[in-house]
Amino acid sequence: FFQVARGAKFNPLDFTASDGTEYKITDPNADLSVTENPVDTSKAGSSSIVRLSATNKKTGKKITVSYTVLISPQSEQTLHVKSWIPAFNFDPQTKLPAQIGSAVFRNGDKFLVTNETKIYDGASYTKVKPNPSSSSLIRTFDLVNSSKDSTPKKAVTKMIMHKAIIYNDKGKATSKTIPAFKKIKVNPVYQSIGSQAYYELANKSGYIKVGNIDGTKRVLIHNAYIYRSSDRRANSKVLKGWTEATTYGGSFKFKNGKRYYRVGGPAKQYVKVSNFHS
Repeated sequence: FFQVARGAKFNPLDFTASDGTEYKITDPNADLSVTENPVDTSKAGSSSIVRLSATNKKTGKKITVSYTVLISPQSEQTLHVKSWIPAFNFDPQTKLPAQIGSAVFRNGDKFLVTNETKIYDGASYTKVKPNPSSSSLIRTFDLVNSSKDSTPKKAVTKMIMHKAIIYNDKGKATSKTIPAFKKIKVNPVYQSIGSQAYYELANKSGYIKVGNIDGTKRVLIHNAYIYRSSDRRANSKVLKGWTEATTYGGSFKFKNGKRYYRVGGPAKQYVKVSNFHS
């Protein structure tokens, strides 16, 4: 996520963020090209997804990468979230954002969005001013999602791909779990609780981490086999290096001491963690 000032010039591979930081997107091992650039900096408060194609110089393999651009909003903003999202400030020792104890932004809160935005430890944060006498940080991810249509959507059916713990609305684990490969109904728009993304169960009984359902796309650094156990392959298929594969939930430790990600099911399908880009 990046935040760009209203009316600024925008080049998807070389642009300046709203705080004046210049970002150049390059890869010494790949040729980059822009496949989609819907960014319109005249539209204050809008967000757009930029998509790039990366072609590996050695193998010719292509992958698609993307990032989101937020155009600095004008005037006072109203937060539209399910319940609350965390507030951050700077830790004077680590020089990184830290959650402010129990302080949160709640649905309906009003604040001004500043042009001060930085990327710290892999995540983007924007400074907002809840009132003239104080300021704190909000994740740009949350700021973008807050501006989206908050109209309730009809529940959808999804399959659990990795045994899932049910969490409460504070992100605390309960004693309840849902087994892998069971179909459940969830609200289709996931939400942020703390640092994680969750689907809310349609019956309002709790939340499940998105990674246990939709999975996480990861890039393979070389060809990889699919296993059913530590010493047996699931099939003869070979996943090609520098392509994406979807993994589900956390990794499993097999009897051989190595860790594997689930890549399918209900038949057993796993790929070694070491085959993926860290």
